[in-house]
Amino acid sequence: MRRFDSPWDRSLKFTTAVGVVVLGGAAIAPWAIWHLSPDPLGAALLLPASPLVGSVLLLAFAFSPRAFAIEGRELRVQRRWWRPVGIPLAEVRRVQLLPDRLGNAWRVGGSSGLFGHFGRFRSRALGSFRMYATRAGGLVLVDTVRERYVLSPAPAEAFLEELLSRAPQAVRSAEPGPTPVPARRRSLWWLAIPVGVLLLSVGGVAGMSYAYAPVSIGVRGDAIRVERRWAGPVEISIAEVREVGPLPAAARRGWRRTAGVAGLGEAAYGRWHAPALGVFQLYAVRRAPLVLVRTDERTVVLTPDDPGPFIEEIRARMRR
Repeated sequence: MRRFDSPWDRSLKFTTAVGVVVLGGAAIAPWAIWHLSPDPLGAALLLPASPLVGSVLLLAFAFSPRAFAIEGRELRVQRRWWRPVGIPLAEVRRVQLLPDRLGNAWRVGGSSGLFGHFGRFRSRALGSFRMYATRAGGLVLVDTVRERYVLSPAPAEAFLEELLSRAPQAVRSAEPGPTPVPARRRSLWWLAIPVGVLLLSVGGVAGMSYAYAPVSIGVRGDAIRVERRWAGPVEISIAEVREVGPLPAAARRGWRRTAGVAGLGEAAYGRWHAPALGVFQLYAVRRAPLVLVRTDERTVVLTPDDPGPFIEEIRARMRR
């Protein structure tokens, strides 16, 4: 086996460092916001973004090229945490040392600047091609009967000589030939990654929304207790209550959600704003009847399980 490393150039080191800092910060930020925010209920909806951004980093690292090996009857692109890409030597038809940097190439699917340049790319000069590179110059073009590849082995000239000696039908060319027709079965793999990430994000948001939804509201001991599906309960001390009663009709107009969830059947929760109430917290199991609770620090609108006895019990305790 003959192995050729794929060293990083200065540009890739810089863009990868920036990408790791930015995406790493974006993965940690939702947890920091959740712990530090005065509205943890609304901030919890950001938590699914954390594994989503983290998966982008992990996938980019896993699929990034690290070396090239010519072994047996294959040219292999060795990747960090994923199985290598095998290119049969019998299918190689043309090889070429590219003289210029691919400055005019654009990414169709994959990564460019985060742990490498890999995936599907296009350019006016080369057409459609698959790239596995960790630098912008000193690249090698490899044409097979089904695909065009742009690789970054080092040293490039020694790689070309070894490939020509091992690929029985390969010739060295000064100009790129016609673009090979790509294999459809391979192009579908890149489609599965964004679709999977999208489904993970949607599922995470839906799961968090369902977990924090209120299911029961009543008086338990010395507190108003909001029971939620999977999350812990929310409690409001009755000793802090300064006003309780049915929500006035005038206060039901102009509601605007600022953080939270609405549309889970009749349930809704989170931080809202209304002209008559200002900013308030909503815990609604159903649409009505609505009860207004004010403390020194916040305004809360609830749909208790039994509104009449709920209001009377709190008022009686307030009188005592």
